[in-house]
Amino acid sequence: MEQEKQKIRIPMMQRSLITELSEEFSIPDYKPEIKRILRVEAQAMPADRYVGSSSAEFSGKMEYTVFYLGEDDELYGCSFEGDYRVLQPLEIPGDLSMDEGIFCDADIFSETVSGRLLSPRKFQVKTRLHSEIRLYATKVLAEEMGNCESERLGAALVSCEHLAGQGEPFHLFDEVVFSSNDPIRVIACSGKVLASEVFPAGGKLNCRGEVVLKLTIVKEESGDAPVILLRKLPFSSEIELDGLEGDCKAAFDGCVTSCEVTVEEGRILCDAQVVLSARALQNRTLTYTRDAFALGEESSVTLENCNAPVAIASGIGNFTLSTSVPLAEAGISPEQTVFDLTLLPAVREFSTEDGRLIVSGKCRCHAVANEGDEWTSTEFEIPFRYDGGACEPLAAKDILASAKALSANAKKEGDTLRIDGEIALSYTLSGEESFTRVASLTPGEPLVLPASALRVCYPTSGDSLWSLAKRYHKPLAALAEANGLPADAPTAPLNARFLMV
Repeated sequence: MEQEKQKIRIPMMQRSLITELSEEFSIPDYKPEIKRILRVEAQAMPADRYVGSSSAEFSGKMEYTVFYLGEDDELYGCSFEGDYRVLQPLEIPGDLSMDEGIFCDADIFSETVSGRLLSPRKFQVKTRLHSEIRLYATKVLAEEMGNCESERLGAALVSCEHLAGQGEPFHLFDEVVFSSNDPIRVIACSGKVLASEVFPAGGKLNCRGEVVLKLTIVKEESGDAPVILLRKLPFSSEIELDGLEGDCKAAFDGCVTSCEVTVEEGRILCDAQVVLSARALQNRTLTYTRDAFALGEESSVTLENCNAPVAIASGIGNFTLSTSVPLAEAGISPEQTVFDLTLLPAVREFSTEDGRLIVSGKCRCHAVANEGDEWTSTEFEIPFRYDGGACEPLAAKDILASAKALSANAKKEGDTLRIDGEIALSYTLSGEESFTRVASLTPGEPLVLPASALRVCYPTSGDSLWSLAKRYHKPLAALAEANGLPADAPTAPLNARFLMV
């Protein structure tokens, strides 16, 4: 007869996709014309996800910010909105169930972005979008034990289930007050999410951290150079994850989807809308049949080799990146001053060294520099390395990680450029554990029992209670009771001279 079905969610597809985006924008009429584009930033907003029978689609909004030098030799900024769409064809393996749907997760971020001036009021943005796509499906571990009385040897392992979800948008407000009433112009405003703590409670993930707002402003009548203000706004929010129960390994990230700025006399009012996204590795106990036999007849079993996902690590890590780069390598002349520096980090590798988790990658640096009224921009790369603490040797099969720079500054020291940046990291790592299970039991010919009801067995090296029960087609519990043996470790080697079977 068919026994109760066990289910396990397993990885169905892991893909890294590159999508090239190209869009054209025109600056508003109230903004000065563009003399030179100094920097373009691109951020992918959280994706809407659709999974059909033949493809998975991820689509959402792109937020672009262009930082430019106007025809009046002043700095200006503009924000624009675009779209992205990532399509992944699907082939559903026959041994996976579609009854409970396909669970999908993705990290989508801009890898590189560049701007090209087409006319004084029009420019083109090209973005290389990197998508890390994960699809999971349900595998039904059905057992067909035949129409016979049978004995089963059960086993269990701790597997993990991947969970992901997105919180409701929320707003954070800030007020920047100035001592003077000089007219203030906000050149640009952006925000990044700094995750500091995440823990499960009541079927939800509690997420705490800060939003780091970056405002580039200038006092228009003072003649002073533009300045950059960093503001940190604390938050605490909850994210519901379907299937979250008890303890888990979790991480979260987020993005500032909009930042509205209002300038009043002597102050700036900021309204930032934030959306958080979270992942969790939820441990579950998976039970399966390791071996089986029929009691009243000969029998054979069909075995299946399976892999179960297991949690390795997850977390949020915030660290300071400090390094020095030769001015020539950074493309900065000795006469220039670096006004602004942005970092675009990308995780390249997770490894272990001396029992510690090491995360390494590259940061694409974009510097805006000036020498008097002459403004230029340059790009270069620097490595980063993060020590995530004690960790077992990695055998990770599934890695999802995101990194972002919350702030960065650069200072010339002789013929080198000193760089200090604050990096936020979010990651989940999982591996696999192999196991072999009984998929079916097929009964054969009826047993021919000996005339004597009493038999004596002399165990040999390697025999166990289970192996003898299977050899003589005896119920495990009855064999243990008849010989005064415990039945809680049926596969342990026997320490007995003989058994009554």
